[in-house]
Amino acid sequence: MAPHCERRGLVKRNCGCVPSCDDPSCFCNGGQPSCVCPDALAPIWNGERCVKLEQCDSANNVREKIKQQLEESIVVTSSPSTLNLRFNRISNASRYVIKLLNPSTNEVIKGTTATFADAELQDRNNVAVTVGNLESETEYISNFDVFFETATADSVLRNTPVSFQRMVSTSSMDNSITEVDRNNLTVEKLSNTLCLVFNKMISSVDAYKITLMEVSEADFIVQPQRVPITDQRICFYSLKTATEYEISVASISDNLQSAPVSIRVKTLEEDRDWMEKWYKWRYFSFNQWSKMFDSYARVARKKNFWSRPQNLACPALRDNIPCKSNLVTWKDLNGCTFNLCDQAPEFESRAFDEMATTDSFTSDWEADFRIYKDYLYPQWTALLSAYASLLKSEL
Repeated sequence: MAPHCERRGLVKRNCGCVPSCDDPSCFCNGGQPSCVCPDALAPIWNGERCVKLEQCDSANNVREKIKQQLEESIVVTSSPSTLNLRFNRISNASRYVIKLLNPSTNEVIKGTTATFADAELQDRNNVAVTVGNLESETEYISNFDVFFETATADSVLRNTPVSFQRMVSTSSMDNSITEVDRNNLTVEKLSNTLCLVFNKMISSVDAYKITLMEVSEADFIVQPQRVPITDQRICFYSLKTATEYEISVASISDNLQSAPVSIRVKTLEEDRDWMEKWYKWRYFSFNQWSKMFDSYARVARKKNFWSRPQNLACPALRDNIPCKSNLVTWKDLNGCTFNLCDQAPEFESRAFDEMATTDSFTSDWEADFRIYKDYLYPQWTALLSAYASLLKSEL
């Protein structure tokens, strides 16, 4: 017994009982050998360590303190169709289960349960979940269960979770806010990525609220984003292959929100078709488009109505483009350097296929799109406007 006692920092003594937080009045007066605390200043074993009597907390006190932590830290934000619940992480908790209940029946509402393992949370301070597909102007009971299943958790917490409830409600619709037009949205699909593209910006609103939900017989998995209207392309990554998702989009003005517009879309089983489209665009359209713009800009400069836009940074040089021959270094009118491939590899070639992973293609597409969006397109717009102004009298 002595080695067993020592491993816990205790000593072996002939005591009839062991002083504990549940029975602090016990004292060592002979009897069967027991593991007891060695220090008279901290003689009480609380299930984990030796403490003073005033350091003992009953199980109820411990639970009430955790409930108080939850109650004080919970922040609820709502929209007509979603509820966002956020609270502080609890020390030594192993997992959290959040769900919504019907106040009339106390039954769990299908699709509203979210479970988080503490070890997998990326935010060091908070636990947050957004539950969607709810009715507007409706009350719900939000139920929080915190489990303590780790070896470091207080022993008085391990048998049952600490539970807490709060009434929450969704907000009402505001018909004065301009709704998003479904026909103005395009969805780009990959096996593990979905990108929502706004074809036209709504200038009368401040932002969009975009929620992605996995549609299945299981619960929804929700990833909310509030994005400014200047962001024309919003992507969700690390999704499941061949899985149906629902994208919900609403307009936001101040603290008001329009009715959401929903799109259901399924991720691809594999990315071959998309990769081939990217391949054709990258090796043919993109290269030709860049050089064509440069030739128009050079003519415009000779005519003295074109100059490089201010605060225009050169894009990062791409050096990992598969090519049959060596990449050709080319400088445009602004002095920015590009690597171009004059001999594109066949799409089915081994050299090209070695780079054909979803992650590499996604990052390559993002890099090309940024060059187009931040560098080429603004110049095209300015150049065409300059041509239009110059030739206006001749039209």
